[in-house]
Amino acid sequence: MHQLPALPQDSCKPFCPDCFNLIENGIQSDGAASLAGVLEQCASLTHLNLHDNQIGDAGAESLGGVLALCTAMTDLNLCDNRQAGQRGLQEC
Repeated sequence: MHQLPALPQDSCKPFCPDCFNLIENGIQSDGAASLAGVLEQCASLTHLNLHDNQIGDAGAESLGGVLALCTAMTDLNLCDNRQAGQRGLQEC
């Protein structure tokens, strides 16, 4: 079995792409809250596409709380999340 060389300590940072495309994944409020936990570490995120999921008010509020940390964000798509009302989307 081939062994990989050890990585320097500073190279073991969490992996975070700059674009998440999560269209039609059935994401509900609890999933959006989990995603928000991941996004806390993704300040370089530029695109987040959550089109056509079932994110409700609570999920939208969770996302809204961390999206302020994503200062590189240029594109956010929350279209067709029929479960989220105006109150939740205002947080985003």
